[in-house]
Amino acid sequence: GSWYMWISYAALPTFLLSQFKLIIDGSKKYLISFVVASFFAISSLQNFIIIELIAILYVLYVGYISSNLKLYLKRYILLHAVLVLINFYWLFNMALSFSQVSSSIFQNESFAGDFSSIKTSSQSLLSILTIDGYLDRNMYFHAIPRWLQQIFIHSILSVWFLVLYGFFLAKTQWKSKKITFYFFWLFIFFLSIVIVKGGNIPFSDFTMYLYQNFSFLKLYRSPQHLMLFPAFIIPMIISFSYVSYLKNLRAGKYILLLIIPIWLGAWIINGDLGRETLSQQNRDHVDLFKLSPDLERVYKKDEDSSKDYRIIFLPAVQSPRFLNTEYQRKGQGNMPEYLYLKHPTFTSEYSLFADMFEYSMCANRNVNIPAYLALFAVQEIYVRKDILPEFSRCRTTFGHELITRRLDQDKKILKTFIDCTFIIKNLFI
Repeated sequence: GSWYMWISYAALPTFLLSQFKLIIDGSKKYLISFVVASFFAISSLQNFIIIELIAILYVLYVGYISSNLKLYLKRYILLHAVLVLINFYWLFNMALSFSQVSSSIFQNESFAGDFSSIKTSSQSLLSILTIDGYLDRNMYFHAIPRWLQQIFIHSILSVWFLVLYGFFLAKTQWKSKKITFYFFWLFIFFLSIVIVKGGNIPFSDFTMYLYQNFSFLKLYRSPQHLMLFPAFIIPMIISFSYVSYLKNLRAGKYILLLIIPIWLGAWIINGDLGRETLSQQNRDHVDLFKLSPDLERVYKKDEDSSKDYRIIFLPAVQSPRFLNTEYQRKGQGNMPEYLYLKHPTFTSEYSLFADMFEYSMCANRNVNIPAYLALFAVQEIYVRKDILPEFSRCRTTFGHELITRRLDQDKKILKTFIDCTFIIKNLFI
């Protein structure tokens, strides 16, 4: 579900640089690169919001210290008016359904599942500083032999001491406007850590308070979406420090020669690009999956049936956690086929009623299942044993066997020839 983020991320430097050139320098020749890069940048809404936040803060900052704030804001508004015009074909449709999107995402408490994945995020302060906190998807870090990983982490931390020393070397420029730009990036980086680290220390309670009280942060219910902040800003900070070494230390260029082997250490030790090490860890490819035979039969039955009814899956989630089976590997992703079923379903992330039903089942609460589901014309229930909820309230309490046994015991519900599929005897009670 996150592959499009890489496409977006690749276009962000061009998108941001073109924007600054157009707004601050007034160079119109960057308009084409800005427009082209915007098509890819916008493909990830989460990335786009972060980069636009960085852009407007930088424009406000530069405009204030250069006394050109009104001019820069005017250019910023004009440039984004062009951006809106170019993307009007989909923005118009989104505006028409905004109330529905808002109610299903921003006003829906179950969409983020109480930010459980944020509370248990692996992106600790240490992982952010070493940029290895992107779940298990940091391919370079996992290409390093395991015995070298801790050495690598400590060597990267030593680079941060070199970065801070680079700022100290530039103390003669601290009163100039140029140096304040770099302090701006350092400030944004450390400010972003408060959000990026999730439920990790320090200030874990304050961070979770922000998530739970600012609705737009539900867009960042998955921790990896926020790693853009450190991944984008850290290279800027390091580049300034390097320039500082070159200008203030004769041995500056040798500092770079010292850092390069550290960053390329995994490839040097392995003798290749890490292919062999990653293969041993089964991390050298994109995992593909196929539908289980039972799920295929459910989908086929859905397509062949001419009756009008709904089907509900349990867990009732659009974005589940996939379990290890002979048809798929463990992971987290989306279920796009749910959107194209002939007989529609509804999920707990986007529907309060689906969330209530799922929670009553996993919490083993007393509910008249046929009567409740009849309100929504649900005739079929399919308990999926290959997935678990990731963002709903049942993230830690969902039990396949308990729910299957409960459905088996209800006399108004019949089990079909397809394993874990149940039909309500009389749809309208």
